[in-house]
Amino acid sequence: MCRKIPSVGVLCRQYGDLPPLTLETIKERVMYVLKLYDKINPEKLQTSSHFMKDLGLDSLDQVEIIMAMEDEFGFEIPDAEAEKLMTPEEIVQYIADKKDVYE
Repeated sequence: MCRKIPSVGVLCRQYGDLPPLTLETIKERVMYVLKLYDKINPEKLQTSSHFMKDLGLDSLDQVEIIMAMEDEFGFEIPDAEAEKLMTPEEIVQYIADKKDVYE
């Protein structure tokens, strides 16, 4: 619905058309972002893979991964919380909790 406002012009309310998040879509998006990260071998990546122990990443890589997740999902993850997120599973669960996604 649009309204004409003399001093501004026409105002239209627009609604996002993204489907609601589910655990599956969160997982798909997390895994997609991780597979695009140049230091991760996509063939070795599993939801249970530990970034440092299984994938050989360091703490700087982990920070970059968290920043990529913040960009993907559009919210900031506090440093204290980010330090605990060491597997794709943990990231998926954290995002689901923050976005109130339960199944």
